Amino acid sequence: MGTDLMRCYWRAEELPIEAPRTAAARAHVSRVRAENTEILRAIIKEHGWPGVSLVGRKAATAAWLVAHHSEDAAFQELSLRLLRAAVAEGDAEAEHLAQLTDRCCARRRIPQIYGTQYARDAAGLTLLPVLDPQQLDDRRAALGLEPHAEYDERMLGAVVLLSTPGSFGT
Repeated sequence: MGTDLMRCYWRAEELPIEAPRTAAARAHVSRVRAENTEILRAIIKEHGWPGVSLVGRKAATAAWLVAHHSEDAAFQELSLRLLRAAVAEGDAEAEHLAQLTDRCCARRRIPQIYGTQYARDAAGLTLLPVLDPQQLDDRRAALGLEPHAEYDERMLGAVVLLSTPGSFGT
């Protein structure tokens, strides 16, 4: 099970960081995401959420990434419910919960809760709308996450690194 999740992770890591530009590339990305989703769906059906105690930290992270990038909205929502329970039991990472919560919010086109999702635009990255921004750091702290300003700096720094000629990702 952990090996299957790691294979999903490695396959996903081979996908382009930027949105695919051709129909064939988009179809390939969708196919890999759908196959990964089916692997995770089968694991969940048999074992429940693959948390750290079941598969180890790396494979649990792979499970979250599969759910996070799944193109199946209903599966993503199911994964969010299961991940929320795993985090409450101390069996999954709170940051994964924040990311998947916000990804589901973005998919529903409602303000995100933890400020983890950005849109790429001509200026680089722009934070997607956040529910009650004055309380954002309080919500993040309740999960044990860093203040949003620190997260934002880290995210924007990663974009600069990936955009610099000769750096990783170019």
